[in-house]
Amino acid sequence: MGKVLFLLLLSICLIGLASTDKPNRPPFQMRVVDERTGAGVGNLRIVSDNGIACYTRANGDVTWGESSLMDRDVRFDIKDATKQFDAATTTIRVRHGGHAELKLRRRN
Repeated sequence: MGKVLFLLLLSICLIGLASTDKPNRPPFQMRVVDERTGAGVGNLRIVSDNGIACYTRANGDVTWGESSLMDRDVRFDIKDATKQFDAATTTIRVRHGGHAELKLRRRN
């Protein structure tokens, strides 16, 4: 019993060490704004080309930290459920610590 417990604790410690080997990289930050006013647009659904979906915060910000998106050109589809803004598709080079600002056209 003591040997099994020791091996279990050793495994947990090794897993903990393995997860700290990777540097904590900052996410990619995106901000979506109204092209007329420059104000951030909240509650937009943004879907990456590999199906990861996020929603913008009230100020238009959204962050992406998924490693599958990093260091490549990613296509994003942007949709507004309230239909106040036109849907849009854009391709952006995504990198850790990178930033992009997208401007959406208001429909009315």
